[in-house]
Amino acid sequence: MRAQCLIISTLTLQASIDTMLSDLGAALSRAGVFTRVLLDTPQTPNPALVQGLIADLRNYDGPRFVIDVNGKTQFFLKTAAGEPISVHDAWNIPRLSFFESSPLNHLSHLATAPKNLAISVVDPSHLRALKHLGLPTRAALLSPGPQPLHDVPQTTKRPIDVLFMGNLGPVPSEAEWLASLDLGPTVRAAQRAFDNHWHGEGDTLSAVLAACSEEDSPAPSLGGPVNPGH
Repeated sequence: MRAQCLIISTLTLQASIDTMLSDLGAALSRAGVFTRVLLDTPQTPNPALVQGLIADLRNYDGPRFVIDVNGKTQFFLKTAAGEPISVHDAWNIPRLSFFESSPLNHLSHLATAPKNLAISVVDPSHLRALKHLGLPTRAALLSPGPQPLHDVPQTTKRPIDVLFMGNLGPVPSEAEWLASLDLGPTVRAAQRAFDNHWHGEGDTLSAVLAACSEEDSPAPSLGGPVNPGH
């Protein structure tokens, strides 16, 4: 029986994620999968339409699945005991969540992710982040290209670190600004991680875990503090 797929994409300004997922929908259609692509917008969400389209899949007897971006599709029902359950688990509709940035940026989505889930990322270092969070590392869907026209130079080799155009008034130095804030260990760890990652090598997760360890701050997790050494 022919498989059916619903792709829930995000239509945003100055981004190409909608084009990428529309191309993915076209490829699935050529492969024989009946595919519908919904371009949702953060500014004008339509949850009733999204949940209705997912419900259409529930009534289909053949293979069916949903693809979304960054695990944003969050719809829940109530069990007989009154507990929330994802529609993907309740209706047995698998979901593939395509993460176009680090999973560390989407902890709230991952904390409520269904069990009936596969995760795809665009960078091998993101697989380490999933493993750290205790989530299944199913696959890395790497970008097929094209390759950059030029190698990206390291920050230390750039003539200008950051180019900003705008209208800012007099601002204090970074040291004065940080000194005026009541920084806890988590904020200090975030600042240290940014500095280490900006001026060094390695992936974001390694910088964050190292900074949390140095500042005795809880590491990123889905259910509470995580010992970075585990």
